[in-house]
Amino acid sequence: TLARNFATLLGSRVFIGYVLVGCLFTGGLLAWLSGSSFVLIRVFGTAEENFGFLFGTVMMGNICGLILASRLQRRRGIDGMMRLGVMIAAAGGGAMAALAWAGVNATAAVIVPMMIFMLGFSLALPQTIAGAMAPFPHIAGAASSLLGFLYSLVGVAVSMAIAGFYDGTQRPMATAIGLAGGMAVFAYAVMLRRRSAGA
Repeated sequence: TLARNFATLLGSRVFIGYVLVGCLFTGGLLAWLSGSSFVLIRVFGTAEENFGFLFGTVMMGNICGLILASRLQRRRGIDGMMRLGVMIAAAGGGAMAALAWAGVNATAAVIVPMMIFMLGFSLALPQTIAGAMAPFPHIAGAASSLLGFLYSLVGVAVSMAIAGFYDGTQRPMATAIGLAGGMAVFAYAVMLRRRSAGA
């Protein structure tokens, strides 16, 4: 029964579309979680006792996104919130990657773009979960467990990649976050196009 439920979920374009966007967001977050301490402390020379403050500053983007989402959810709906979230996250991730490859070695060049990414993350990620699970209320448990597994799998892969490509700069982490934001926009656009074609 479990295998049949998983096959149903993986055969759904709607489920895969939402999950793909969510996986990309999770990958961006895990890139930050696995690389931020190395970048801020080893690359930029931030004092260890100040790392928590900078990390908390980034999470303010998350908090602001959740507050904003609570105000906009009814008016924009799931897809409208996702569209706004992926665009904001792509802007933040793209800015971080561009600054990293331009050689801008400043703490603000990482913190501010990541705050923007987390703002978009908070707007979009809950929508990916709701959108993926909504068509499958009869197998909600299987959908939830498969979502968690796929998000965790991507997180592990991204963390390993960040460690493997670490070169003493912020570029691997920033590139991963930039790619996550940009690919989330692409995945969202493809998902909507396929849904429209199906309709």
